[in-house]
Amino acid sequence: LRLPIATVPVESEDTPPETLDPAERERLRGLRVVYVEDEADIAESGRQALASLGVAIEVCLDFDQAAARIARGGLDLLLCDMDLGAGRSGIELLALLRTTPGGSAIPAVVLSAYGSDEDREATRRAGFVEHVVKPADTTTIARALARAWAGT
Repeated sequence: LRLPIATVPVESEDTPPETLDPAERERLRGLRVVYVEDEADIAESGRQALASLGVAIEVCLDFDQAAARIARGGLDLLLCDMDLGAGRSGIELLALLRTTPGGSAIPAVVLSAYGSDEDREATRRAGFVEHVVKPADTTTIARALARAWAGT
């Protein structure tokens, strides 16, 4: 049995995706994003990719670090994983954000390995404006951020 080898284009972390239109790129430029991801390698590659688009991105590696960062204020958007380790969740973090001064107006995008209709409905009910299923490429995440920010 011989199967063909599929080739998948690989997006370089150094090169912004060419599929974003100018309006999407402009919405992202200077956007202050707190990105919460408990896997350090994933967090760093995501940070590099989004920074290449002009996003001012700060990574937090766990719930407690993110909670401290949220308390300082000065963010435009929250991007977070659903499972933050140590039994903590993105839904819990969003609820915390909503209790901070100005936090009710900050849009939130969730990255999740879970993408069923029920999962999407749960994150929508929690207040996330976009639900991106992992693994996701930079363009998909960037578009979700641009849509979330445009909706404010």
